[in-house]
Order: sequence, then C-alpha cells, then structure tokens
Amino acid sequence: SRHACLEAWYPRLPQLNLTHELLHFPASNPQSLRTSSRHSVAFMPGTHGLQVLQDALHRWGARQDCGSAEDLCQSCPDLRAELEADPDRASARISQLDFWLGKGKLNSETCLSMVQVHPECLLDYTVQQIWTAPFISHPWRLIAVNKPRNMMICTKQHSFTGEVTVQSWCEKMHPDCRMHALQSLEDEASGILMLGTKSKASNNVMDLFRNHLVKRTYHALVFGHPNWHEEVRLDFPVKGGRPATYVRVLRYGYWSVVNRGSPEAVSLVEAWTMVGRTSQIREHLRKAGHPLLGDHPDTAELDQSCFGGAGLPWYRLFLHLSRVEFSLPDHSDAVVLEAPHIFEKYVVDRAEQAQRSARLMDGQQEAAGKSSLETTLLRWGASQDTLSQVGQQYQLPTLCDDHAEEHMARLAQLDFLVHSSQISAADALHLVSEFPACLADYVPRQVWAQGDFMVIAKPFNRLVYAKKRLPRELPIAEWLKKAFPETPWRLCHRLDYGTSGALLLASSKEAAHVSSLWFSGRAVKKVYHALVFGIPDWTGEESLTYPLEGKPSQTLVRVLKCGRLRFRQDCEPLEVALVEAKPITGRTHQIRLHLMMAGHAIIGDSEYADPCHGKLACCYRLCVHSSRIELPFPEGKVAVDVPQSFDGMLY
Repeated sequence: SRHACLEAWYPRLPQLNLTHELLHFPASNPQSLRTSSRHSVAFMPGTHGLQVLQDALHRWGARQDCGSAEDLCQSCPDLRAELEADPDRASARISQLDFWLGKGKLNSETCLSMVQVHPECLLDYTVQQIWTAPFISHPWRLIAVNKPRNMMICTKQHSFTGEVTVQSWCEKMHPDCRMHALQSLEDEASGILMLGTKSKASNNVMDLFRNHLVKRTYHALVFGHPNWHEEVRLDFPVKGGRPATYVRVLRYGYWSVVNRGSPEAVSLVEAWTMVGRTSQIREHLRKAGHPLLGDHPDTAELDQSCFGGAGLPWYRLFLHLSRVEFSLPDHSDAVVLEAPHIFEKYVVDRAEQAQRSARLMDGQQEAAGKSSLETTLLRWGASQDTLSQVGQQYQLPTLCDDHAEEHMARLAQLDFLVHSSQISAADALHLVSEFPACLADYVPRQVWAQGDFMVIAKPFNRLVYAKKRLPRELPIAEWLKKAFPETPWRLCHRLDYGTSGALLLASSKEAAHVSSLWFSGRAVKKVYHALVFGIPDWTGEESLTYPLEGKPSQTLVRVLKCGRLRFRQDCEPLEVALVEAKPITGRTHQIRLHLMMAGHAIIGDSEYADPCHGKLACCYRLCVHSSRIELPFPEGKVAVDVPQSFDGMLY
C-alpha cells in the first residue's frame, strides 16, 4: 500500500521537490514503508513557507487559476508574516489538516474551504507564557501559558509530523525542570493553562482546582440567539454530578461567513464556573439548545462534522478560557490571569450580513458550485476530456440551483468513501461519469401523513441512525429533528443503508407502540422492487423459502421486466431483470439473501453478490427500493406508494 502511495505521488513529485529523497528513502530503510504516511509529506522543515502552502493547496485540489498561496497571503497579511518568520509553524498546521484528512475527520474539499475562507486557521501554533509566579525561587516553577486551539497537552504516540504539544514546549523552553499541567483543558479549546513543577505552591494550586476554589471564565460562540437577558444558571447533569455554569450573552449577531442558505445566527457568550467537569461548558450549552460552533457531538446533531459543510467551515472549537482567578494560601494578593479572545471579528450584525449576501448573488455561488465538482473530479484523477463530459451531463453552472445542497452532499459522501479507502478514486470517477443520478436524491421527502403517522421517502445510501462508519453523515433520525422541530417523530422500522423507499414514522409513543404490534403480528404488508443479475426462469409468482438465521423464511417474487444494463462503455451490457419481492417474514437482509441464493443477486450488493459481477458492474447504489407499504388501520387498510426509478435504467 505504501508503494501505491508512491505511485500516486509520482506525477506531482517535481512540484513537491521530493523526487530524489522520496524515491530513495525506502531503499535505504525498508521499515519506513510501514511507518511513513501520506500526511507526513506536508511537513518539510526548512522549505520556503509559500511553497509548502502552495503544495498543500494543490494536494487538496485547488485549481491553478484561483486560490493560490499568494492570494491567501494578500487576504491575510499575518499569514505572510508567519510564513516568512517561521514557516515550520505553518507547515505543522498544514500537516495537522493532512493528518485529520487521513483519519477521515474531514475531506480535501473541507481542508481547501477552511484555508481559503479562514487563512488564519494556519496561524496560532505557539504556546505563549503569560505569567510566572514571583514568589517561587529556582529551580521550582509555577507558570501560566496561553494554549492554542487544537493542541494536545501531553505528547501521544499517534501524532503527525512536526506536532507541537504543551509538554514538548515545556521540554524546549524549560529543559532544567519537569513541568506538568495543574488543570484540565480540552485539546480543541484554547486559553489559560497552569503549569508547574512538583512543589508546595503547585500542589496548592492543584488543590484549589480540585476543591472548586478557582473561578474560570470562558468566552464562546454558540448557535442561535439565547433568550438570556441576564445571567442564567445552567446545572444539567454532567459526569454523574450537577455542576453549575453561569452564562450571559455579550452580543447577538450572525456568522461572518456567508453561506448559500439563510444567515446563521450566532451569539458571543460568557460562561464562568467554579467546577471543572470534563466538557462541562460544551455539555451545558448543548443541552441548553445552543451548542458551540465547532462542537461535534456523537449524535451528529450538526451537518457533516465539527468542521461544517462547504458553506460554514468551522476550523476550530470556539471556546476560550480567558480569565482565571484564585488566591494562594500564605499570599494576601489574589492572582488574576487573563488571555483575551478573538471571537468578536466572527460576529457581524444583520445589515453587514445582508451586504455580504448581496455581493455573493452576483455569480459567486455558481462559480463555487462549479469549482467544487471540478476540484473533486481532478483530485480523483479526471482528464480534461472526462471533465468536459461530466460538465455537459451535470451542466456545471446549475450546480448552485435548488438542488445544489444535494449535489454537494453526495459529492462529499463519495469523497469520504475515497479517503477512507472504501472505494477507489477511479470507481468514484466512474460512478459520477456513468451514473449522473448518483449526485441526486439526498434529501428525504414527505409522501403521506394521517393522524399520528407519516411516511417519508428515504433516499439511497442514507443512514437511519448515526454510525461511526460515516461520521459526517446526517442520519435520518437527526434530519427529522431539524425538519420537524415541533414534532418528535419516531422511526417505526428500519431500512438498510443502501435501500430507498417508504419509511413509516410515528409522532407519539402510543402510535409507535401500535406500529410495533402491527409489525410483530405481520399485519404490515411491504412491496419491494429490485434490479437483479440475470433473467430468472420464474413463471408467475415464485415462493423463496431458504431458511435464514436458522429460522423459516419466505419471500414471494415475480419478474416485472427484463432488459439489459451497461455499466461501462468499454464492456458488453449485462442481462438484468426488474423483480417484485414481498417478504412474508422479516429476517435481516432477507430479500438480498433470498435473491442471492436463487442465483440472482441484487445489482450493487457488494456484500452478497458474486465477486466476478463486481468486476464487471460498478453501480452507485444497492438497487432495491421499498415501493409500497400497507397499513392495517381499524377503519380500513391504507396503501402508500413510493414509485421506483429502476425502469429508466434498462433498455
């Protein structure tokens, strides 16, 4: 796999100035093929800062006619000064983004968007000492530092090349003494951190933190406009206790970055506490309905990730410990430490937000949508001919119309699969060029509603509940909370990740209980349509009764249409059939397994289909769709249809 990485880098080695070193490095040390990684190439000590940044932009897919390193330096003079004064610090930030990219926390498009929108995300990688205790003599130390955002306190084994931690800074700046943190501060947050050697004063400070005698004041940016007209006490349970956090709003406003949707309401708040539970401020603000910008809860309440989508690139967790107050025993004067925050510049009023939105309406959105698709395709290795072909299919300038969000979400979904090595870049490029529908149909839609029940059309390749396999994906359960904030819709059953079609929901516990009785009693009738390999020889309706999970199982199937389907221009079309399936029992993957056992696996089923079919056919989805659901209401049965779109794929 490391040799494959070298082959992928080979066309760009002249630009990276690594031709000789990279090609000869493994020969002298074969073990390096195991320990080297693709993100470590970003950190090249001693290389000119502008060249390092330009290489990173090229690696993330920036086009040559826009988004150069020189343009970024013009928009952010501090970045130019940093690159000229100490390029290794900016290189370390770039290496950090590459490290997250390799871990699947973000994709290349998000990296590029963050750097272009907020060039300052490459700055602020230096620990600054802001206070030294005057009453402690050498060799003991008691100091306070201003820790940058996204920096770990302790050095860990799994890190990126060039990483700086508070521990490594202490070893460099104070080599004559061993210092350790006297308090906890999240890696993603910035602000005041107390450090000290093992001494009486340090132990006293640790005891003050442990006994809740230190006042910590944070500043943060949160979503929405909280209805806090004065200081409010929050005491939601956190880590087995009920610590108190006191919050107040300093400023209402809107996020300074204009996106394609409505202006994002944000607020600058101040929060102080005497208790230091893990993630206390984040948990309290989240449970109060106003999560931090950049927060990424496991339930995926926010779109895609902590770094946001293409329109809202959060490059950090907007939480800063700006003030610490405490009194030491045997010292009459109180110690007050301050480290100012820089969050004010990210909050603008409605008038300024409207002006920025108006400026973007002059065609910038269309250029952004076109650039996103072109950038991703080029990163996957598309030629200019392929780019022109895809551009004609998708009509690139229209990517920012009403369906732009769907296109961008599908594109980000494929890009994540490529970066997590679930599919290859060549396969992703093939899907986009051969199957234009793979970038559509991402948003669920309501099909039917009656009383406490509703049926929605679930898109293909969408999670029902959150899973770590696709951390940036917004599951259907979380989408319902955003689409229907006043109604707590509950899922009555599930559909596989790749399956599309009818999904039943209930708005109350009583209705959900009724639906569970329907499903357990097999009173709900469902009809599926699927595309399968080959032409089945079934005459009329056939009953498949292969046992599954050691239990009897039954599926009624019949052929609706036969035809051919071409998966690649350079391959012969395959014979396929559109079949209707009615599951009588409800075993896991029952329809997929029964059709596979009958010798006609579903197209796009990478889990159960014959591997030889997978080499000949690369489809963008699992071709199975829940077309009808029949509900047994007391007053009479109700059938809800969600039409399938497989007919148009056959010829």
